[in-house]
Amino acid sequence: MQLVDLDPQSYEAVMRAFKLPKSTEAEQAVHYREIEVASKQASIVPLETAELATAVSAVLTSLEGITIPQAASDLKVALDLAGVARRGGIENVWANLPGVQDEPWLRDVEERMKAIGAQNLNRGNRN
Repeated sequence: MQLVDLDPQSYEAVMRAFKLPKSTEAEQAVHYREIEVASKQASIVPLETAELATAVSAVLTSLEGITIPQAASDLKVALDLAGVARRGGIENVWANLPGVQDEPWLRDVEERMKAIGAQNLNRGNRN
């Protein structure tokens, strides 16, 4: 549940950063730095959600051969929900990355995304 609470908070931080003044060079520096910081957090929260959903899917998949027939439909629904959570997390990571310029950080995120099956993060391809 922490991720559910953190997601809107991180989005609000991005919105606040975009509203910062940028009339002077100093203000612009703060403005863009805060967008970067907030965008990183707004990307990590859904990435962690997608990673957790991927782990849940693995556990649920391991139950397929041992689940009683009466619970098979519940297992299928749980797998579908975990898949939706994974895909939603991935989409939200992509939505928040444009505010990030830190190349080493982006490479780390790309590796984490690959680990959950979201390939070619910086190339714009979506899986």
